[in-house]
Amino acid sequence: ELQKLEKDRVRQDHRTCAARAAHEMAKVPRKLEPFTFTPDEVQDAFDNYRDSYGLVVAYNEPAQFQRCGCRRNGEPRVCVPPNPEMWCERSATFLKVRLVTFM
Repeated sequence: ELQKLEKDRVRQDHRTCAARAAHEMAKVPRKLEPFTFTPDEVQDAFDNYRDSYGLVVAYNEPAQFQRCGCRRNGEPRVCVPPNPEMWCERSATFLKVRLVTFM
């Protein structure tokens, strides 16, 4: 019974988080300014640009997610949750949002 209550609480937390994310995404402009960089230039920046703390992109880092997005052969594949608050663990690519520069 306690596990069921905990799962229900986690599901409600996930719904609340998803609703908050949808609300924030609605604020994002739908059309971006013309993007003039080629894919090779963007990849070069990701691979070589550094701020004061290191590279701005980290590839294939382990990460935990509140929703499972795993797929096998295009079909959803449910994970074993790594802990009660997170439903999925898989590798991810991280891009820094704020860069720290030094003078």
